Formats: sequence, C-alpha cells, structure tokens
Amino acid sequence: MMAKMTITDDVEAKIADRGYVSASEPACGGGAMIIALAHERRDAGINFQQHLHVTAVDVDVKCVHMAYLQFSLLHIPAVVVHGNTLSMKEHSAWLTPAHIMGGWWYRLKARQQERHPPIQHVEAPDEARP
Repeated sequence: MMAKMTITDDVEAKIADRGYVSASEPACGGGAMIIALAHERRDAGINFQQHLHVTAVDVDVKCVHMAYLQFSLLHIPAVVVHGNTLSMKEHSAWLTPAHIMGGWWYRLKARQQERHPPIQHVEAPDEARP
C-alpha cells in the first residue's frame, strides 16, 4: 500500500519529459519497499527496468548486500550505498548491472547538467585588458 501511494498522477508526464523517474530510499533494509514500488510501477504500465532509477542507502552492510542482490535479480537500475543517511557518511556504493548496462551514469549526469548548467567564463574584451 505504501508503494502504491507513492505513485502520483504526473508520473507519465515526468517520464515523457525526462525519460525516467527516480526514487530514493534512505533506509532501504533488504529493499522490500523498492521492490514493491517496482511492482506497482509495472502494474501501472510503466517499465521500471527502463524508466525508474533508485538510490538506496543503508547503514548495515548486510542489508546493502541483500538489496543489491535483489535489485540485480529484478534488473532494477540502482545505486545501493553503504552509508549513514543522517550523517551523510558513505562507505561504498554498489551499482546494479541494470544501472551500468542502461547507461544510467550518463543519463543522470545529463539531467544534472540540465538543472545546473556549468558556469561559463567570459573574457574581457581586448580593449579592456591592460
């Protein structure tokens, strides 16, 4: 039920605009909530393997391994982080095969550059130079 509640009416519009939606799980445990979310997206007619990217964090490395394994078997594009969400300390990050094979690093980087374009340096005209 919680996973179903996270699906909003504008999901299709977001997918049409940028090609995917993202989900963040700050305390993922074994990944049950993300798996339920993926199943709900599938039931809503959205191919979660192509249009969903997940960032999941947990402080327990055993949970990170469980989540990574389950996301990998379900081909969920994800970055599973062993770290502490509250202190923002990160020990390691695990990229699922779906993340790597789907080129998600490039897709996410392109989206970040759209939101925050790099600052362009403007040189002074020649007459202003000493």
